[in-house]
Amino acid sequence: MRSLALLLTAILPLGAQMPASPRGHGSGPNPMARILDLSPEQQTQAKAIREKHRGALKADHAAVRAQAEAFHAVMQDPKTGEAQLRQAFDQMNAARFQAMLEARAMHQEMRAILTPDQQAKADAMKAQFQERRKARMAARRAAWQQRHQAQDPQNN
Repeated sequence: MRSLALLLTAILPLGAQMPASPRGHGSGPNPMARILDLSPEQQTQAKAIREKHRGALKADHAAVRAQAEAFHAVMQDPKTGEAQLRQAFDQMNAARFQAMLEARAMHQEMRAILTPDQQAKADAMKAQFQERRKARMAARRAAWQQRHQAQDPQNN
């Protein structure tokens, strides 16, 4: 589910007009729209694409959450058999996959309104985002390992 959230946060902002947030960003056009230098027409198209997919994305997100909760509930029940666990797991993954398909469809529509230069800039930004994410994950992993080594010195 975390990867879905990351995917959606990377896709949804393209050209969005965001309301002011308590953190102080979003009072004007989306930074992505400024960075990619979206024209007013592209911003309008992006908004229409987001509106088109908003309901399905919201429903998919709710379905993912519900299936994940159902899976975790049966996972905690010691009476649950393997077949029931597999079924709950498959349902959870099916919901995740459906959400990814919807997000992908929206992403492809968004990408189609970009010029080749904007697409290249978006690709570079995505690569930077992925590198920063990998670095954060590596730092978290190292910190976790340090904590656990300090707590359990006999396994060092």
